[in-house]
Amino acid sequence: MKTTSRHFFGIDLGTSSCSIAYATADPRQKDAPTVGIQTVEIPVEGGHAGQFTRRIPSYVSAPPEAARGGAFFGALLGGPQKKKKDQALLRRGRDFFSSVKSDLGTLKVYTRSRVPGCRTPAEVTTVILDRLRGLAHDANAALDLSKAPVVITVPASYSALARTETLDAAARAGFDRARVRLLDPVTGQLLREHLRQERGRHRIHPDDAPSRTPATTVQLLHRAHHAGHHIGALCDQIHRTDGEIGVKRILGVLSLARKHGAPTVDDAAKAAIELGAPSYRFLRRYLERRPAAPLSLRQVDPLIRQLSLYRDLITQKTGDPT
Repeated sequence: MKTTSRHFFGIDLGTSSCSIAYATADPRQKDAPTVGIQTVEIPVEGGHAGQFTRRIPSYVSAPPEAARGGAFFGALLGGPQKKKKDQALLRRGRDFFSSVKSDLGTLKVYTRSRVPGCRTPAEVTTVILDRLRGLAHDANAALDLSKAPVVITVPASYSALARTETLDAAARAGFDRARVRLLDPVTGQLLREHLRQERGRHRIHPDDAPSRTPATTVQLLHRAHHAGHHIGALCDQIHRTDGEIGVKRILGVLSLARKHGAPTVDDAAKAAIELGAPSYRFLRRYLERRPAAPLSLRQVDPLIRQLSLYRDLITQKTGDPT
């Protein structure tokens, strides 16, 4: 990896705590059998003067004062000790988050989150990585992770979507996405990244495709079939063609069904299949360019009375002989 940075960083994105290590490009170590590794240490909050730690708690919480705004890292809260002390008041998934590694790649949304900017696992990961970058710079102004090669440890079992969300989170946190690599901490081997090519397209190695359809995707396809026969057939075709990357496009199809109505979208899906263009993009453009059908008022509820009854009532009250 070509770089002009003097430092090479490694981030252990752990379940309960994180750590940052780095190596310096020194010509004197060019032929050395081992390379010197240093760790970033931060002051312990509430500890004795001069007490430092290299383990940074992986906690994100809402600020105690609304005036401060934004989410902040759990190390400033005192880590898990603060959580245990106030466990009767704070709730995980609402007031604070610890590790969300298992939620990456599942399209999970934290609907009850009170932490600003933390509604999805990728957003929580962004906050953690952004704070780690800031802590490294605070410890040593020469440590700039935004312009240096960075390796992040993640499980090898990560799906293609989970790896992509991790890389996207690093990019939003200020890292150079082209210089971020994913590493399996067990084997020490780099994992394949799934870099975006052109807009809306990805490149995924066949070996990284899941062996079976995840349960969340099966439920999503079931919702599509429940919305309409042709909607379900279209979503099945999207999933067969795009795999797990097509999950977001299936969500887009269901969103169109809520916006335009299931019958209208089902007819459009039928047209897309017949024309040989079973894609979310074609479906959206078809609905945008297709004129809306005129509304017709029909009496479909038995509780609605005949208009003649209202006419007779009006005539009786007004005394109009006509």
